[in-house]
Amino acid sequence: MGDLPLWHSLTQEFAQGNVCELGAGTGRITHSLASAGHRVLAVDSQGDLLAALRSGLQPGSRVETLALGVEELDHGDLVGFQLIIAPMLFVNLVCSALPVGEFFKMIRQACSPDAMLALASVGDLSPFERTDSAQSSEYPQSYVSALLEGPAPAHTLIHMRQLDPTTPATSPEFLVPLPTASLVEAASGTFDFVRTERLPQSNLSAGMDVILFNAC
Repeated sequence: MGDLPLWHSLTQEFAQGNVCELGAGTGRITHSLASAGHRVLAVDSQGDLLAALRSGLQPGSRVETLALGVEELDHGDLVGFQLIIAPMLFVNLVCSALPVGEFFKMIRQACSPDAMLALASVGDLSPFERTDSAQSSEYPQSYVSALLEGPAPAHTLIHMRQLDPTTPATSPEFLVPLPTASLVEAASGTFDFVRTERLPQSNLSAGMDVILFNAC
């Protein structure tokens, strides 16, 4: 996908080889960063996705996994990783249930004092499908199989909602719009705004901003 060059560039600029990915899933970005020689902490609330991530690692990869949601992070869980990235629509999904100010506080209390945080976010959800197409036979009904075997659009779709409507813990969850200005305001006191990068629109996702913050 078109976002990989940016994550590699930010890792080289800020991380000195140590990067944490929030919402790592089955490891699309983690695998790419690890293959470039970086040490990666892959964090995801779904342990079965992290198991799939580990199964795809190349020998010698410097990857650790942590099966926790953002709200479960404790003091020091992310210490030692200079760059923390939240790709795709992770923050838009998580903050549908967790107040965005609390999101920043959870990350700040878990990370190093000098850590950089890079969030991919959208402020306008109109380019994203928000109907009941998760029920369509085009998409697998298993969250894991959607990541592993589903057609390309499923990669975007799974960041919008869980794909197993029969399980209460994974009932459909929709994104919330998070314009850059609202993120900067919510981060005040925990992270300082640094700059914004732009990910262009591709055949897999709408364009989105990547907002960079520095822990304060």
